[in-house]
Amino acid sequence: MGCDPAGLLPRVHERLEAWQRQDLRSYCCCVVLPLVICGGAYTSLFYGFGVLMLPIRDEFHAGARWSVATGSPVYVGSLMLFASSCVGTLIGGRMAGRPDDTSGRWLRYACFGGTIMFCVGLVLSAVAMQHEQLWLLYVGCSLIAGLGTGGIYMSNMVSALVHFRAAGFPGLGSGLVGCIFGLWPVAFATSWPSLSGEVGTPGGFLVVAGLVFVLSLPPSFLLRLPPPQIAPTESAQEDANSIHGASATSVEGTEIG
Repeated sequence: MGCDPAGLLPRVHERLEAWQRQDLRSYCCCVVLPLVICGGAYTSLFYGFGVLMLPIRDEFHAGARWSVATGSPVYVGSLMLFASSCVGTLIGGRMAGRPDDTSGRWLRYACFGGTIMFCVGLVLSAVAMQHEQLWLLYVGCSLIAGLGTGGIYMSNMVSALVHFRAAGFPGLGSGLVGCIFGLWPVAFATSWPSLSGEVGTPGGFLVVAGLVFVLSLPPSFLLRLPPPQIAPTESAQEDANSIHGASATSVEGTEIG
């Protein structure tokens, strides 16, 4: 398995594959959905970025370097969305498996690598705010964290789409993932005032980074594709890309508004 995270849990994956072959529907409910819930933690900040514009501005002395009128806080979030979409386009073709990848190795690669990049990006963003380095905020949040979200998104979305399609519920997977990815930003937006009041905006970024890292480890090690004999004949990454593009457009419009 090379560097595949699943190589650390061979017996677990053997049991998961046996469960997939025996009862894929229960596998979708008991394994796929909980993994997507964990993997969706990154959307708390990714899709909830609108609540951060004013707190971020205040870290740079209340508009000394930018203001809401200039749109600079929006650019940070919008560029993060753009970077995420680019990654989804580049790696989407590998997510649904290949002849040499029938278990979902690239799902785990993308989720684990994306998690590391996202968390490193948030740590750099916190440092940028503490030291008032605007360029570092763009590098950390817009570029590095943005690229990481693309890997986390594609891996979790494709895994859910192909499993639910193979189980006979082709539309349910995307609907449930959309619901889960929408609930995290709501929880983030309602809890942010209390969190930032306790630890400040840079500290809040560090807390989110830690939370995402811990919650994204299970999908990084356990995401799978359905066994080849029961995998759907149609590819799911096109669905994931289209949904991601629609979500990015919607969220960007919300931020600008």
